[in-house]
Formats: sequence, C-alpha cells, structure tokens
Amino acid sequence: MVVRMGARVPLFVVAAAVCAAGPVSAHAPYGGLGATEARFSAQNAHASAHYRIDFERRGRVAAYHVVLDAKAKPSLAALERLVTRGELPADAQQIRAWVPAPDPGSYCAIYRSGWLSHVLYGPYAVLYASPKSADAAATVSTAPACRG
Repeated sequence: MVVRMGARVPLFVVAAAVCAAGPVSAHAPYGGLGATEARFSAQNAHASAHYRIDFERRGRVAAYHVVLDAKAKPSLAALERLVTRGELPADAQQIRAWVPAPDPGSYCAIYRSGWLSHVLYGPYAVLYASPKSADAAATVSTAPACRG
C-alpha cells in the first residue's frame, strides 16, 4: 500500500496493512539444521567453531559438522551446545538422551521435529559429539538411530 504525504487514510486500512505485514521479530531468522544455506552460513559464522555443510537437499542443510581446534579439548557439554543451541527447529523434542555412539569416544542424541519432516525428508535430527576428535555433527534422518 502506497500512501502519499498529506493523504488521509482510514484507521482500519492502516491497521489491516500492519496486520497483513506479519509480526515484527527481534530474533534473527532460523539458521540451523533444515535452514537454507544462506541462513545457516549467516548464523554459524563463529570465530571459535567452523561449521561445514556436508549435505544439502532442496536447498536446505540436511547434514553438517562442526570442527574445533583439537588443542582446545572441548568438553562433551560444549560440543552438545554447538549442535543444539539455536541449531534445531523450535519444535524439536529430544527422544534419546546423549549416549555412547558406535564410534569409540563419540556420543549421540536424537531429536524429532515435524518441521524437519516437512521441509526435508525425515523427522529426526541425529546429533553426534566427540570430545576426543573435537568435533560434532548433525544430520536429518528417516530413522531414529545412532549409526556412528
């Protein structure tokens, strides 16, 4: 809607235009697993961790991994945060807690998300963290399984 300076516009027209525009959010757009490459890259441009996309499908991030300096010796909790905090859709629910993964020294957790199922091909986010190798990973899956 274009309004010229000095023109009178009924209040209900202005209110309708504001409502149609949608809510204004102070938060940045989502940029985790299932996001577009551009949003993922923008959200994960951290100096302390290197996020690398491993697989995309239909223009969305379906798998990625995070690598830290091995000299830093990150804790399991620190690695878990790199793949969970802000990296999972808002509707993601943990269905399997962090447990040892098939790969020695690694741990795995599984989340379920209806949004991921809608925008990609599977409802599960399978997360891995390895303090030994100072890395973590996330992938979308059709099965709730830790494969190592």
